[in-house]
Amino acid sequence: MNSKSKTKKQTQNTKKPEKIELIKEFDYSIDLNTDNKYISTEFVDNSLYVSRIDSEEHDSGDEVNEIIKYNLNDKNSKGKVIHTFPTEFDDLKFIDQTLIVSNKKYIFVLLVGTSYNETKEKVIQIDIKTNKLFKILKTSEKIKTIYVDDKKLYTISSDDIKIYDIDKPSFSTYKSIPFNSQEESYSEIDYNKPTNTIKMIANKQNIYLGYNVNFDKYDPDYRINFNKFHLYKIDKKSKNGDGRQQRLKGNIKILKEIDNFIYTEYTKPIRQDNGKIDIKSSLAKMDMNDFKIVKEYYNDYDPNWSVSSLLIKFGLLFVGGVEGIINIFDEKTGKLLQNLHHADIVPEYFSWQTIYVGTIQKMHIKGKYLYAVSAKVLKRWDLTKIPVVQKRLKKIYSDKRMNLQTIGKNPLLRLPDEIKNVIAKKAVLNNNNTKSKTPRNNTKSKTKIPKKILDELFKELKFEDEKECIKRPSKNNKSLKKDEIIKILTKYTNKYAEIRNGIPRDFKYLRKDEICEAIFELKK
Repeated sequence: MNSKSKTKKQTQNTKKPEKIELIKEFDYSIDLNTDNKYISTEFVDNSLYVSRIDSEEHDSGDEVNEIIKYNLNDKNSKGKVIHTFPTEFDDLKFIDQTLIVSNKKYIFVLLVGTSYNETKEKVIQIDIKTNKLFKILKTSEKIKTIYVDDKKLYTISSDDIKIYDIDKPSFSTYKSIPFNSQEESYSEIDYNKPTNTIKMIANKQNIYLGYNVNFDKYDPDYRINFNKFHLYKIDKKSKNGDGRQQRLKGNIKILKEIDNFIYTEYTKPIRQDNGKIDIKSSLAKMDMNDFKIVKEYYNDYDPNWSVSSLLIKFGLLFVGGVEGIINIFDEKTGKLLQNLHHADIVPEYFSWQTIYVGTIQKMHIKGKYLYAVSAKVLKRWDLTKIPVVQKRLKKIYSDKRMNLQTIGKNPLLRLPDEIKNVIAKKAVLNNNNTKSKTPRNNTKSKTKIPKKILDELFKELKFEDEKECIKRPSKNNKSLKKDEIIKILTKYTNKYAEIRNGIPRDFKYLRKDEICEAIFELKK
């Protein structure tokens, strides 16, 4: 390599990223009064729930565990204690990063036993409407994390996954998915911090687990510098693991499913010119079927950047990190567009507190507002005043291919009610409120689908043409309900990449006529 080309390469490697605007203005800020306290948080509609315990009392064993509810619409909200868990729960207590989760109807709180000899974990179910304790799950094993969907509560131990019905009067019955010996070996058991060792997400078909893992075959130079974890899929019906596992370097502070993709943190080793090994973390977007990484999102400004929370709206990714900054990415291109300042982190001499204090735990969008909470502060931003969001909203509702109904149903593009109402009024005034007849074409490719696959699909769908597909189901036609069509399409998009690439990714949120049109486009 000549000196000119070498100099050029060095220049490229040292090129500084384009400066991104940091927005420091916010709508309001609420101090959560959590100095020297452990907390976990959860947003539900217009409320923020906080679990709280004094760290000094935690160490002494004299603590009182509290669930506090803040009103998001009240910038002066001091929080209301809706429940306490005193000494009647023996040595059960909140610990750092213990989950508080919700399905919008209930909140669930995991109380963790500190004894190594006894198993005393409990899951507390609280009704959101009444703020009353609905029921208590007493466990017979060490629970490492909990997860909840519309109808089920999942508890994950080192031995199995137990699934409980939420609405039943008691937790007396459950379904169990036992781990095999290989699955058990993936998990590092840390009883002091159960939620740090495993994360779970689920859809109708599968359960996805993220484990902290001991890997013996990695480069020894990297072993010290990188956490490792294992991404694993289990079929709910067969209770068997898929076998297509993904071993990644990074962590599982974040594991989230959005629009049939898994988002998690991924860490790469970077060897500098002086031979020193550094790290580069990204938010990785992964295909849920084969675990392949399809997109990575980087923050090149901060070499220590780490992902702690995630929210997607308007085709934008709002990514919370450990140093009090929210990064806003273009979901499609991966480009970092803007930063929001949430909170100052503690000084270097309190570096052990940095992750705890600066970490953005959760984000939430309600109406036209973005809410974000750390271990100390809740802040609110007016979305219409954030330049990159303003620009994106204008692009969305100026796109003639989109109509209000489609926007309203699509979780990636859903507009705040306040903005949507303004657009609707303008549409009426312009006499331009007709329904779009063309669904969004967000397909990956136009690859021709084999006749065998198409025949299999249309044999199951039964209807003869697009018109029959659109009709309301009756004895006189072969049409199906929208939910039935979506169920079949989901099956085939999971089974065949050709179908998955030919159907709009957000087909579940389209109108029935738009879905039918997309189906018969497959034949063209």
